[in-house]
Amino acid sequence: MIYNISGLLKDKTPTTALLDVNGVGVELRIPISTFEKLPAKNSNCTLFTHLYLSLNQDEVRLYGFATIAEKTVFVRLISISGIGPKIALSIISSLNINMFVKALMNDEDSLLSKVPGIGKKTAQRLLIELKDDIPQFAQLLDETERFDMDRTMIEVEKALVALGYNVKDIHKAIHKMSEDDKQLPVEQKIKRVIKLLYQQ
Repeated sequence: MIYNISGLLKDKTPTTALLDVNGVGVELRIPISTFEKLPAKNSNCTLFTHLYLSLNQDEVRLYGFATIAEKTVFVRLISISGIGPKIALSIISSLNINMFVKALMNDEDSLLSKVPGIGKKTAQRLLIELKDDIPQFAQLLDETERFDMDRTMIEVEKALVALGYNVKDIHKAIHKMSEDDKQLPVEQKIKRVIKLLYQQ
């Protein structure tokens, strides 16, 4: 099994990365969250990988991830009946790992069902299937991703997503909040984050 792969990043799109590994071009399927972390072209790049063989064994693909957390969640998702690589990538691309873990922790099937390819029934099944995996997923998060696992910040994030703001931009704004800002009531936190969003 290929655990990770390193090489020069020759090309990248929101769904693929092409690495030159000692003269061999290796194409990997990636989630958007990984694409956002990729370096500039012709820079050294290392991705954690998963080799996927379809059930009918007529398709072999290599998937790449910027973090162990992304890879772990992907591998666990495709082990669930009815969840293939396409839907797993859609989940990781639509909800970063931090937000995905929060959705599991708080039984947010409405958040999961917003992911393309995921209906309400599938979202509810995922919550049941992955309940025991939450501690493992949470441990994989970076410190910067664990900072706001308290319920008030979850409410702030949910409200802003519902208003149509981008998750990545929300996180950037939240990281700019002062300690005093974080002590405000939820409604004022939301207003403060919106103000920070427009300053970015």
